[in-house]
Amino acid sequence: MKRREIGPFFYPIFFAAIVFIVGMVLFALARVSLSPWLTLAAACFIGWALISLLLCLSLSLWLKKWHIAALLSFAWFCWYTAGVIHHGKGGMGVLMPATLLLAWLLFGPGLWLVAGYLLPPSARGRRWEALRCLLTFTIGTNYPYYVITDERYEDDSLVKRASGNQFMRPMRLPGGITVPTAGPGLVLSSCDHTVVITDGLEFKGAQGPGVVFTERADRPVQAIDLRQQLRAFTVQALTKDGIAVKVLVFVPFQIEAGGEKPILGRPFPYRKSAVFKAFHAQKMEHLAEETKKRKWHELPEMVARRAVQSIIAEYTLDELCAPYDLYEPGEDPRSRIIKKLKEQLERELTPLGIHVVGGSIGNLLPADEAVLQQRIASWQADWARRIMLRQAEGQADRLRMVEQARAEARTSMILALGKRMEQLGMAGAVVSAEVVAGWFLEALQGMAQQPSVQQLLPRETIATMERIRGMVEGV
Repeated sequence: MKRREIGPFFYPIFFAAIVFIVGMVLFALARVSLSPWLTLAAACFIGWALISLLLCLSLSLWLKKWHIAALLSFAWFCWYTAGVIHHGKGGMGVLMPATLLLAWLLFGPGLWLVAGYLLPPSARGRRWEALRCLLTFTIGTNYPYYVITDERYEDDSLVKRASGNQFMRPMRLPGGITVPTAGPGLVLSSCDHTVVITDGLEFKGAQGPGVVFTERADRPVQAIDLRQQLRAFTVQALTKDGIAVKVLVFVPFQIEAGGEKPILGRPFPYRKSAVFKAFHAQKMEHLAEETKKRKWHELPEMVARRAVQSIIAEYTLDELCAPYDLYEPGEDPRSRIIKKLKEQLERELTPLGIHVVGGSIGNLLPADEAVLQQRIASWQADWARRIMLRQAEGQADRLRMVEQARAEARTSMILALGKRMEQLGMAGAVVSAEVVAGWFLEALQGMAQQPSVQQLLPRETIATMERIRGMVEGV
């Protein structure tokens, strides 16, 4: 059986059962040997065990149903008192109180042993406080018990589980002896929370995680989450040219832990001095209609909101929305804003005991949708102008290439005709107009069959030229 599964009265009942078995063995030996001393010892052991079992039953009922336990306890006390009075002769008046004393001696150490198992493992080193919690809770003189739960909002995580008068004083006996009949209180938390304790006059600092025992007038005022926190919020700011923009800001942070990292099986690390600074850095914000308390985990948002607004005021909207390729890597406005934001967060929050893990921003957008539409229209007009310029440049290049091709074609045709006529002139031949026309058509047909020229001519051009050439040659 695992220790965490053992009930609080397992060990007292187990010891009482052993004593009962020993008593029965002694009783059997006494019946055989007829020894009065064995009979007396067996009676002591059996009475010891039975009284211990009755005490366990009574205390168990006190923890669950105290009305029934009170009635049974009173009935048992009356019965035991009557037994002591009735059997006062023959030594029973001494035997029965002695048996009761021995039963308490058996029950007391057993209860002290298991008291540490009533609470989480961190309380086993302080069994006396755990035993006080058990006894004072049984008689109703305990201080309040609290549990820190894992809630979305830190203010809702401190929950009272058992009521009590935290100002109740312990009993004082003559001679200055103090009997701790009241308290202590309890604050239970998991490994990722600590609690701030004060008695109203003195700040007792952060205590925990685990089991925290509170004394007279102590009360937990706030639970502190030791895990990394992330706050995401939208900030509206004015640019240098007076245009409102909005941006989503991310700020991860936690209570300063001195560079220590969480280790499996141990509580989250933190610095008590950091909790002290963060707790006392909380402030009251006076709004128009109410006064609101700003907790420590709201301070990063307040600092980041102010920092982003002041940084964005250094840029115009055109600079914030300019393409990244206009800047060197890491020098664009968004990267510079993130860098300045981190520096300002560390500068202002580190003295408050808050460690800034990082920081970033989302897309910078105009707060007014109409401004965004105007910028889109402006971009469209600019790109339309660029497209028209490109198209005009392309058309000019096309016309220039066409004119150049025409000039080259005319030059080639004239040179070809001139060369032929020169050759015939040197031979003394007479060239008719029909022959010159045929040469002209032949040169045109040759140029038209070139692939680069053929792509620019209609399909029927070559067929038409063939038909005209045939008509000229037929003449």
